[in-house]
Amino acid sequence: MLVFCPYCGSMLQIEEGDSCMQFSCPSCPYVCPVTKKVSSRIYPKLKDLEEVLGGPSVWDNAQVREQ
Repeated sequence: MLVFCPYCGSMLQIEEGDSCMQFSCPSCPYVCPVTKKVSSRIYPKLKDLEEVLGGPSVWDNAQVREQ
């Protein structure tokens, strides 16, 4: 998970503070102490089966083999 500075937009770094871990910005003096678990989950939207396989029109130009 990436966390960005709300002031300058730089990626925050995690470091050990006086009493707890904290996010700090390398570009400006922004510091955010971590007081609880930080997590996020993003579930991607799955594509439709027709979109993946191309639908029935894809097979129109396919070669046909006689057995």
